[in-house]
Amino acid sequence: MCVQPVYYYTQWQNIVLYIEAWRAQGATRFIVFYHSSTKDTRKVLDYYEDLGVIELRPWPSFGNLPNDIAEKYPNIDNSAYIFAYFLALNICILEVKTTIGAVIDFDEIAVPRNGTTLDYATKEMTGTNVGALIFENNYVSMNPSIYTSDFSGVSSPTFYSKIGPQKFIFNASVIELCQVHHVESFIDKSKISKRSGGALLHLRFNVNSLKANTISKPFRFFPNNASHHIENMQETVWNKVKSIFGKTPPPVSLKSLNTFNICEKRSENQGMCHGATCKSDMDAVHEWVYDRTEGVQTIFGITPPSGSFKYLDISNQCDVRVSKQGMDAYMY
Repeated sequence: MCVQPVYYYTQWQNIVLYIEAWRAQGATRFIVFYHSSTKDTRKVLDYYEDLGVIELRPWPSFGNLPNDIAEKYPNIDNSAYIFAYFLALNICILEVKTTIGAVIDFDEIAVPRNGTTLDYATKEMTGTNVGALIFENNYVSMNPSIYTSDFSGVSSPTFYSKIGPQKFIFNASVIELCQVHHVESFIDKSKISKRSGGALLHLRFNVNSLKANTISKPFRFFPNNASHHIENMQETVWNKVKSIFGKTPPPVSLKSLNTFNICEKRSENQGMCHGATCKSDMDAVHEWVYDRTEGVQTIFGITPPSGSFKYLDISNQCDVRVSKQGMDAYMY
């Protein structure tokens, strides 16, 4: 499992559910790129890293260009959020040591109708021309909300009629280049992406504001014995709090999420991506734990296993002023 760079993350309960659900679905390795989060979220990540469950990787500032050329090119940090998605997922895919892999966020679980996700994906991609399975987005909520640190509602999620962006699971040995929501190209050109019969359960923080109808669907977070997994999560959050938080489980404030969304809309109106441009806004509402790693080499090109160098085409995703020339300037 690859997790996109963690930016200003507050919902630590999502991480508890993510680890429990994906392990139940067959996942064995979690690579998490880290940029920033609340102190409580960082404590949860450190807890799972100390257990050997996840591998935390730094995703710090991209740094500055030399002074003599800095004015000629855009500041990559100002668009780092969207850049990070494309860079991190392709870097992580190169590091996946398992046959089956996925790049899916902390608030998303891909599930089949029956059995585990791993068994389903393995069956669909073994001895076939299927290189990736697409899981359609399904927004869900729970009652009670897990942000109260009560996970009892996980067994019966509420589904909403609104559609959203899909995610995919892939055969790691045949991937050449990926976008966030689809495979860009395969090494083996006979491979295809196939729509799965499963679902992407997407626990969006503002799902109740979607103004969508609730509907009934058969999908669940766990393939079996949901009560056992709920007990495990409750055990982690409540009985091990002293080792994680040193106090009762802290609440999650959505104020910072609203601040980020406001900044995002403002940035889009100015023709820019939301990235470091939001730092001053976010620092004003919360104390964040930033990754401070230094000496990280920044490369904006991906050389896939086929050996042909490719640039990630993000011109339709964010700041069009970030040109190929601008990316060339950051390569070293």
